Amino acid sequence: MRRVCAYPLYEYATLELPAGAKALSIRVRYGAPYLMALVDDAEERKEIRHFVCFMDDEEIPQGVRVEYVATVDLSSRDAAHRYHFFEVWDL
Repeated sequence: MRRVCAYPLYEYATLELPAGAKALSIRVRYGAPYLMALVDDAEERKEIRHFVCFMDDEEIPQGVRVEYVATVDLSSRDAAHRYHFFEVWDL
């Protein structure tokens, strides 16, 4: 059965996802970012996937292959916190 599952994310996150999982978006749940991924429950194989976030104007290192997933705004009245999440390879 295919369904959308939520996985908590951090500044650097390594997740074990069912093989072939598709990153759909990032949503804020309980005040924290979560990866929303389309997964197939019937898939027994797992894949290790890496995600990282960068803030506005933060340098993204050369030589690291990245694919944009989503931007999340966790700003408060006192400070702006915008996080841009990428899936990364070649760490």
